[in-house]
Amino acid sequence: MNTENYKDLDILINFYSEIHKSIEGKFLNGFNGIEYSESIARKTFLHICSAYSLSKGINIQLKDNSKIKLVDSSSVAVLVRASIESYLTFNHIFISPITESESKYRFDCWDLAGFIERQDFQATEERSILRKKEEAKLIQEKLKIIRKSPHFIEISEKQKKQIEKGKWKINFNWNQLAVNAGFEENYFKDFYSYLCSYAHTGRLSSLQTMQATEYKQQKDSAEKFLIHSLIILAKYIYDYVHLIPQLKPTFEKNILGKNTVLRWKEIGEGLKKNN
Repeated sequence: MNTENYKDLDILINFYSEIHKSIEGKFLNGFNGIEYSESIARKTFLHICSAYSLSKGINIQLKDNSKIKLVDSSSVAVLVRASIESYLTFNHIFISPITESESKYRFDCWDLAGFIERQDFQATEERSILRKKEEAKLIQEKLKIIRKSPHFIEISEKQKKQIEKGKWKINFNWNQLAVNAGFEENYFKDFYSYLCSYAHTGRLSSLQTMQATEYKQQKDSAEKFLIHSLIILAKYIYDYVHLIPQLKPTFEKNILGKNTVLRWKEIGEGLKKNN
C-alpha cells in the first residue's frame, strides 16, 4: 500500500460512516429480514477497521522498559479473510438474487443456520436453557416457511437436507459466491486460499511469519493483504446503495467518495490470477 492507497482507505472508511449515519434510525424498505443487511455490512466494516489499525504497527512495553515494535501481518490476513466472507454473505443474500423472493429465501436459509448453530452450544444458565427451547420452536417455524418456498421445492432432495441442517450457502462455496459478486474465479481462489492458510496455521503462513522478523517485512506483508480491503469496502458501499435507494442522495452528493468507490470496485472486478 502506498500513501495514495491509504488515503483512499481513509476516504472509504469515512464515506461508509457518512452513509451509515444517513440511514440510522430510518425504516428500511423491503422484506422482513432486510434490517440484517446493515449488521452483516457493519461486521465487514469492523474487520477492515481492525486490519487497518493493525497494519500501522503496535508497540509493546516490556518489564525491563524495552519495547517490541511489530506488525501482526497474520492477524491482518485473518481479518481481511473475515471481511471478505462477511461481504460475500451480504452479496449472496441481498444483491446477487434476481428476485426479492429469492433474496428472502436465501435470508431464511441463513437465518435458520444461525439458530441451528446455537443449538449445538451447551447451555448451563437457566436463561440460556430457556432460549434454546424457544429457538428450537423457531427452527421448526422457519423450516415451514423455507419448505413452502418455490426455490426450495425445485432443488434436489440432497440439497434440501443440507439446508435443513443449516447449510445456508445453498450448494455454493466461497469461490462461487465470489464469482457471483463480480470477482474473477482463479484470482479469488488463489488469494482466498492464501488467506485461509493464515487462519488455519498452514505451513506456508508459519514459514513466512518466521521469515518476516524485520519490521519492514512485517509491514509490507500486512499491506499486501490490506489493499484488498479497499476493494471489499468499495464493493460493499456500491452494493448497499443499490439495495437501499434511500442512500443514493448521500452517495451522489459526495463526489470524492463516489469516485473512490467506483475506482476500487472496477480494480477489484478487473483483477486476474497473478495480478
